Amino acid sequence: SFIKASGSEYVTIPPCPIYGIPAMKADQEGCIWVSTNGGIYRLRMDGQPQMPEEYSDILPFLDNDHINGLCLDINNNIWFFTSLGRLYLFDRKEQHITDYTATCQLKGDAILRILSRGENIWIVLNKQIVRYNLLNNENSTYSVTDDNILITLFRYGAAFIDSDGSLFAAGHKGFIKIKPTRFVPERKVEERVLLTDVKVENRSVLFNPVSHETGNSLHTITLL
Repeated sequence: SFIKASGSEYVTIPPCPIYGIPAMKADQEGCIWVSTNGGIYRLRMDGQPQMPEEYSDILPFLDNDHINGLCLDINNNIWFFTSLGRLYLFDRKEQHITDYTATCQLKGDAILRILSRGENIWIVLNKQIVRYNLLNNENSTYSVTDDNILITLFRYGAAFIDSDGSLFAAGHKGFIKIKPTRFVPERKVEERVLLTDVKVENRSVLFNPVSHETGNSLHTITLL
């Protein structure tokens, strides 16, 4: 691996070279997250490349599996997938990894690419695309068996997200565009009742009370 700092004419080698890199992404802090066959690294610059921070110690469960790609979501957390078609979320704040394979209804098929924009995580496979919504925790699946999708097989790496958040994915017979579904949380309207007067036998209890005791006189009003 090599690093070229912004505004610099020189290409430098990190203090600890990293090999076999299938994917790398920048986070909101300007650091670079790199996935390798054996782990995940975080690279940062402080005038010059700093020693990479390795996160391989949190991945012992991978065993003979390998990390093939990653992306960062709107919460600056890391999503990564493996060679066996498994999907994981690394919560940076909690330093905890969650398996999202079953949540996203993945069944071990090869994942070609994972992309993120806004509240959506896009997972591109050979014969389907899965969109996972972070806000409502729901999936949408777009399969090549759908008559509206003319692609018979998606190609590795042939996918990107435009500025509107729409996904473009290409393969045999062309490409498709999938617009994001915006999830708008339901707004609860607080209903308030304003009591202005109470009348008994057409006489205002608040503004024109009876001056003497009667059978219909009210001294206490209780609202249930």
